[in-house]
Amino acid sequence: MAATTPNEAKISLKLMVHKEKKRVIFAEADNHFVDILFSFMTFPMGTIVRLLEKIPDQKVKALGSLQNLYQSLTDFPVTSLSTEESKLMMLNPRSSLYEHCRNLILKIDDTEPIKYFTCEKMSCIQHSDATFSTCNRARCSLCGNHMTREMGYKSSTTDTGGSCVDGGVFVTNITTFIVTDDLRVMPNYASFSIQLLCDAGITDASQLEERTFDVVHDQILILLKMVILSSHPLTDLVFSRTHYNDIPAKHKLETLMQDVLNKIPLGTVVGKLMNGNSSVVSLDNLFASMASMDVGYIKSQGLKDVLLQAQLAWNHVSQNEIFSLNVSKSSQVYCHSYAYVPLSYESKPRPSFAYLTNYTAFCQGSERCQAITFKNPRAHGSLLKPLLRLMLTDDLAITPISSISTIMMLNKLQVPLNDIEEHEVSVGIEEGLRILKASLKSRSPLSDALLKGNDQNF
Repeated sequence: MAATTPNEAKISLKLMVHKEKKRVIFAEADNHFVDILFSFMTFPMGTIVRLLEKIPDQKVKALGSLQNLYQSLTDFPVTSLSTEESKLMMLNPRSSLYEHCRNLILKIDDTEPIKYFTCEKMSCIQHSDATFSTCNRARCSLCGNHMTREMGYKSSTTDTGGSCVDGGVFVTNITTFIVTDDLRVMPNYASFSIQLLCDAGITDASQLEERTFDVVHDQILILLKMVILSSHPLTDLVFSRTHYNDIPAKHKLETLMQDVLNKIPLGTVVGKLMNGNSSVVSLDNLFASMASMDVGYIKSQGLKDVLLQAQLAWNHVSQNEIFSLNVSKSSQVYCHSYAYVPLSYESKPRPSFAYLTNYTAFCQGSERCQAITFKNPRAHGSLLKPLLRLMLTDDLAITPISSISTIMMLNKLQVPLNDIEEHEVSVGIEEGLRILKASLKSRSPLSDALLKGNDQNF
């Protein structure tokens, strides 16, 4: 069903549509479309917010209040962060399945491929405590200079999913799939489709019509938005509807919010942290479909496990971590160097060429191949400078605290100064999950999670 032209790729869907209601009952899709749906669950929350900002839509902001959080990070002064590189790295997060998603036919994640940098000084490179970074604003831990020497990188074919000749990125091509309007995904069997029609109360096939719908790049962005905002994303996509019936009419925390936005993949939020009950119907259905799909339709058990709990790409976690998150074992990178030794009395050969790889087989039999150490962008375990105080508003905007800005903010909100009282709250895993869940849809996640949290069913 997928076709590629020199200018643009597209994926064709066969739709079963209710003629009178103009509603998609289900779609028949190939593995390429299902790969794209599953890839949504691997995107870090910050990546999703950045992608959805490309869609002009003033009626609703991406992911509730998380757009405010992302903009706060964009505007946050570098002088308040513990290292120069931490801001750039937080604004460009990636999951351990980033390389897999680069093989999708329709790619919407425009995150740049990883580059690796080290110090320009050969004496630092050869030192046993040498460090590397994925950011050229990082400073060498030995000499303090910027690490601007870019290293070559050779990836193993298994790391990127190879050529995808055995089916696709995540699922195989042994069958087509049924995708319901609310994003339940299952193998394409007639018994499933008939049951779907019966469940929808449709017994007269004359009420239905078949349509073909071509999905191109820009429509994948719209679909991503609809997956998060709507209970009927396929109908809204096909008929260009913009119903947001699922959005409520509501207009130490900085560590929690930075971790949510910049490190946690969407699937981990829905699955591991919320047990498949995020209250966003389409997301919950998509996660449940991945969890229930048999290996054979998904390419391997290992890939299924990673899909269900997409992991952090690098081991840069906070010392104040609230959520228990895993780091991908495949994130280990090795440095392999070739040495040219001239006829001289020099006893210690120096590398004249080096490259990095994630594949240990490249290093077999070489004494000059060793696991490298990445410079942690968190100085002393924190992204922020010590003793920095921040103001976090109810809609998740974060700024360095200021008496003047606080007063002006209260004035903007039309809050009488004599109506203010101070409360102290503690944030642990339960409160963190409430804030995270509320931030997906609410304009006031702190109030909803901390003041009304005891009334919510999590």
